[in-house]
Amino acid sequence: MKIAIFGAGKDGIKALQDFGKDNVSFFIDNYKAGDVVNGIPVYSLLQIPQEWKEKLLIFVASDKYKEAMVLQLEENHYINYRIYANGHISGSTRERLSREQWGEMYNETTLENVINHLENGCFNVQTQEILKITHEGEHVLEIGCGTGESSLALSKEGRFVSALDYSVQSIQLVSRLVEQTGYKVDMYCIDAFGELPFKNREFDVVFQAGLLEHFERKQRIEMLSKWRRICRKMVSMIPNAHSLAYRAGKKLQEDGGIWAWGLEIPQSSLLSEFEQAGYTDIQEYSIGARKALDFLPKNHYLRIAIERWMDETNNIEDWGQGYLLVTTAKNPD
Repeated sequence: MKIAIFGAGKDGIKALQDFGKDNVSFFIDNYKAGDVVNGIPVYSLLQIPQEWKEKLLIFVASDKYKEAMVLQLEENHYINYRIYANGHISGSTRERLSREQWGEMYNETTLENVINHLENGCFNVQTQEILKITHEGEHVLEIGCGTGESSLALSKEGRFVSALDYSVQSIQLVSRLVEQTGYKVDMYCIDAFGELPFKNREFDVVFQAGLLEHFERKQRIEMLSKWRRICRKMVSMIPNAHSLAYRAGKKLQEDGGIWAWGLEIPQSSLLSEFEQAGYTDIQEYSIGARKALDFLPKNHYLRIAIERWMDETNNIEDWGQGYLLVTTAKNPD
């Protein structure tokens, strides 16, 4: 098996040093094709023989351009590749991402994307759902606000919004979004595991979308219990273990070394956890069945089959194939 490094720039040189010259056959770099870098030849994607594609193990050497690189590899029908950056192979499925790793995801591109979504009203599935669940004039808290898209969208639609995240970069990003859009969001840089500085039942709705799945059951119950004090209604949105497209796509990305989200534990239900945390009137359903397809390569046979099935079937959400499991409940106190 031949090993290549995608990208002959600074990150590629670092990868070459770590792997050793004797273990790397060549670089792939469309901008430096024909060069020799540190004694290693550089080819373009188009120069790679078709018969190598299933036997070539490619290390993508830059997180910055990872999505573009992976797209090129898939379009050119490459099978085996791993993501290499910052001295390690990313995609660990056993450990949660660190504060710093989450922070790296909040950048200028993220800022531009959120602003574009706000201007066009083209929101992700969790933002669309929380807009349906909440109402104008309600006080809403988002725990783990990440890019801030949901919080900004809620503010735009007349909710009084607070948002917290433990990543400084996340809070800085949301602050810039507030400045540029004029939508008001009260921000807090706080660890969701700690005691939150809010009054009892201060919020009509408290929600998290994409946080609880990174923790084990005991920790999830502990957080839900702490959060109950400050809300009238709790909403959780996490990956749905019943979603075939999401589960299969996640496994493919993990096996290919391109899974970017660290430890992520999908759940088929959080009913018992909400009950143990003291909530009542608990409801569950799934959303985003078509969004789940995005986890699979466009030309993958399973994606093609599920997409065709969805096109021929009514009420696809009723089959529980949504990407996200939504759990809603009330604070009885």
